Amino acid sequence: RRTMALAAPEVVALSTLGFDPVERRDKLVVIVAPEPDDEEGLVAMRELLYPSDSSQSIQQPIVILNYHMVPVAGLAGDFETAYHLRLLS
Repeated sequence: RRTMALAAPEVVALSTLGFDPVERRDKLVVIVAPEPDDEEGLVAMRELLYPSDSSQSIQQPIVILNYHMVPVAGLAGDFETAYHLRLLS
């Protein structure tokens, strides 16, 4: 069932940074934050959030999942923290 849902683009569309990741018909954009030392991934995420061409800016709500437990470097936007998850070992 999970495979069927992920394979149906009208339900969940998966994309990779750099391949037109957001379409107009998308209702919500979810970004998984790259590793803190992944400069290429951080640059790609910044370009997605703050494009050089303002006509390409994302109009939909954005959720950034940051499971690294450190702030994402270089994000100067007006974000609201919705939830903090602390993992105990």
